[in-house]
Amino acid sequence: MIMSDDHGYQDLGCYGSPDIISPNLDKLARQGVRFTDFYVTHPVCTASRAAFLTGRYPDRFGLKGLAPRGHDTVPHDEKLLPEFLKTRGYKTAAIGKWHLGYTSGGTPEERGFDEFYGLLEGVATYRTHLYHGKEPALFDGKEVVHREGEYLTEIFTDKAVEFISANMKKPFFLYLAYNAPHYPMHVPPQKYLDPYGFEPDQVNNNRLKYMTMVTAMDHGIGEVLDALERNGVSDNTLVIFFSDNGGQNDVGGRNTPYRGEKHTDWEGGIRVPAIVRWPGKITGPKVCREPVMSMDFFELICKAAHVKLPKNITFDTHDSSGLFLDGRKGEPRRDFFFRYGSKRFRGNAMRRDDFKLVSDSTSDTQNALYNLSQNPSESSDVSKQHPELTVEMIRAMEAWSKTIESEYWAKRRAKRK
Repeated sequence: MIMSDDHGYQDLGCYGSPDIISPNLDKLARQGVRFTDFYVTHPVCTASRAAFLTGRYPDRFGLKGLAPRGHDTVPHDEKLLPEFLKTRGYKTAAIGKWHLGYTSGGTPEERGFDEFYGLLEGVATYRTHLYHGKEPALFDGKEVVHREGEYLTEIFTDKAVEFISANMKKPFFLYLAYNAPHYPMHVPPQKYLDPYGFEPDQVNNNRLKYMTMVTAMDHGIGEVLDALERNGVSDNTLVIFFSDNGGQNDVGGRNTPYRGEKHTDWEGGIRVPAIVRWPGKITGPKVCREPVMSMDFFELICKAAHVKLPKNITFDTHDSSGLFLDGRKGEPRRDFFFRYGSKRFRGNAMRRDDFKLVSDSTSDTQNALYNLSQNPSESSDVSKQHPELTVEMIRAMEAWSKTIESEYWAKRRAKRK
């Protein structure tokens, strides 16, 4: 499992970027399936990652956005994906960005991962590895690591290759969560500038920095895929790639042709690039145009590992594998729900078939309806043309919110007793 960070929808060659060089992810797309309508649950890092790792809407346990620094964000009674996989004998590692818990009981090695090497925080400088330029942010387990001068993307790639080489003879789950191309915008080493013909002083704006940072990550992903091949496990490994949320415009991300960005529930904040390769299961190149959500990969991985999920937990994951696996048929998830609150966006959204309902109190948009197949940029409200559907979706959103909140508050009440 490979995750990028704040990565714009268009910002890969295989997604139509006119300027980003990404040969390895483009090749991965040719070997597997590329998703056109792939969604994350939230337009920010913490909640989005929590949804994938739990198979549940984070709203069920009170998480709606970013992690407060110094606090655990996923309650300790929530079971994460690696904990399920370990019951089947999997060796597990989290490499890269965590951003899901900091205190005792909330770190990766306390949440089912055998190994952790990366950032507990959500942001760090790429060469000095400091949180907002101040405190050490790079950890091996709980121990601070000092590797000043080395570029973070390369560090995470090297650790991932090491993990694969050390575990080639046993089942393993690698959660490689790059922090690229999340800000701060730091130019990578020269070899990632060479494909563009740039010298360091020419990479003088955020878009150019962003482009080269994506290329550095793409190169690292190529090394990870080469390690699978070199160790003889490529044909027996499910590879999943997607971004945790949409790109951030002011640091160079592009979500073309969609409206919005990170921190919003417009398409640009929640629709992201996603690719899956699974030799013997997916014959590429293939394109999946049905809507799929990141939580659905939770179930895909569990089924691949023959994990039986407990009946006493309400999962929101959906078996969408029939939409893209060879020789199978499946039904898409009918309803997609999104809810988020920040200074940039306060409201919720819902997709059903080709229609999307959006309420954004930040822009005074209330229950606007968009036909994404005809108007992907969400610029033309058609709620007056479809009043019955609009009311139906409003009620569905209200019912979902009530259900999600009832579970959260029921747990809170039980803890007070």
